[in-house]
Amino acid sequence: MGQDIEQKSGRKIECDHPLYHLKRKVWNSHVDRYPAIIFECQHVQDVLDAVHYANEHGLKVSVRGGGFHPAGRTVKDNAVLIDVSQMNEIQVDEISKIAIIEAGAITREVDKITQEYGLAVPLAMNSQIGISGLALGGGIGHLRGKYGLTSDNIVGVHLVTGEGQLLYVNKFEHPALFWAIRGAGANFGVVTKFEFQLHPVGQYILGIDVVYDYKDCKQILEKAKAIASRRLRISHLILSSQN
Repeated sequence: MGQDIEQKSGRKIECDHPLYHLKRKVWNSHVDRYPAIIFECQHVQDVLDAVHYANEHGLKVSVRGGGFHPAGRTVKDNAVLIDVSQMNEIQVDEISKIAIIEAGAITREVDKITQEYGLAVPLAMNSQIGISGLALGGGIGHLRGKYGLTSDNIVGVHLVTGEGQLLYVNKFEHPALFWAIRGAGANFGVVTKFEFQLHPVGQYILGIDVVYDYKDCKQILEKAKAIASRRLRISHLILSSQN
């Protein structure tokens, strides 16, 4: 299976390949699916080959970036799995404040590079999440209050369509598709590269997440309920005094 395609820089991993079972795994260990073939892509041409292969053999396509989706949607049974996790090059243009990021990058890799310039893309609150699923699904992070969701900061993408065409998509070129990919999910093509708007944040940022022990859960929820009830009573008093 799959021997009719000339090998490019990426790898084709079939069920008898020693890496097959490793590459089909995702973050959620309960997801146990078996793709027909895995294309481990290094360049855009590998993605194009994978899409053409799927079309020629009548197979569905799934795409894996970080593989973090809790439902394991990045892998399907008897489908072509396009693995772009090796495509993780990141470039920063200080003048235009644009970051050009390949689809396989994860958030910590992006933050590490952009922070050197005192800039940031609004990303997730977890450093291990893949850029593709995050951006195409919306993307909630620490900077959302000031700079919006990750998807709000997409200014352009390079995308391979289901027919195997490579498009550049922005608000001027294919504007309807540009609108669709910004938060509506990954069903409009295979994004190989993103262009994101960067924002100045400085080179040194202090942040903290408060995490409580599970054994304190009951006490915390009771206190949270009491605070909410108190605020509700105050709101009612204010409304009553205004009437």
